[in-house]
This record gives sequence, structure tokens and C-alpha cells, in this order.
Amino acid sequence: MKPAGFCSLCQKNVFLVNWSCTGGHDRSHVSKWYDAETGGALVPPPAHESDQSDDPPGDMADRIATRLHSVGLSVARDGTMVAVAAEDAYEACILVSSREPVVTLWEHLSHGPDPGVRDFVRKAANSKWKVRVALHPPEPER
Repeated sequence: MKPAGFCSLCQKNVFLVNWSCTGGHDRSHVSKWYDAETGGALVPPPAHESDQSDDPPGDMADRIATRLHSVGLSVARDGTMVAVAAEDAYEACILVSSREPVVTLWEHLSHGPDPGVRDFVRKAANSKWKVRVALHPPEPER
């Protein structure tokens, strides 16, 4: 895997080292990550995994929504539910539970490369959050 992405300061696609631009710009300036060898979309690991284990549900949902949007996916958020899409090729629904530390993910890939949402959600959840992969979209909490 050779990660690359678009650097907003260089205004071009660049190769990455530790998910940062080789021009010296940190990862906050990089978006639309992809594997330069295959062209497949990549989702980088969270920047500071050790700081993310005690997040309240709203913060976890916000972090997931923000990161997935930054890699070029369409994202909509309502409370602790996050809807994700990549044109007509991929859709997902993510629910962060407010009752227990659980993130439920449902996804459907109809064609094209896997955008890596499942791997990102598992990494973002860290060891304090359980991740469930569901067969049907989760229902919003009431």
C-alpha cells in the first residue's frame, strides 16, 4: 500500500508519510486519501487513538462524521446517527449508542472499491467501544 491524497496547501495529489503530506504539511490539510498503487479509497486511522476511548456518544458520532466527510464521502448526521454514501456505489448507517458504549454499523457496497468505513469505525471505537456490524440499518434511539 502506498498512501496518497490531496493536499490543500500544495493544491495537488501527493504521496503521504504517516498520513501527512511529503511537502511537510500535516494530515489536517490532506483529504481524499487513496492507495496510489490500486486507486482504492483509504480511510486513515484516527490521529490520536489513545485520546478517544472515553468520548460521549455525540463526540464519537461527530468524530466519525467529520473523518468520513474529510475522505470525500457524503455524510449526514442527526444526533448520534450518521449516514454515509459514495455516489451510488456505497451506503452505510452508523449509530452510536447513548445507553452503552456501542457503535452499530450497517453498510452496503453495490460496486467499486470498499471505502474502508468498517475499518475506520473499528479503529475509532478503540477498546472502550464495542462495534456491531448489523444486517439491517439500525433504528434511531428514542
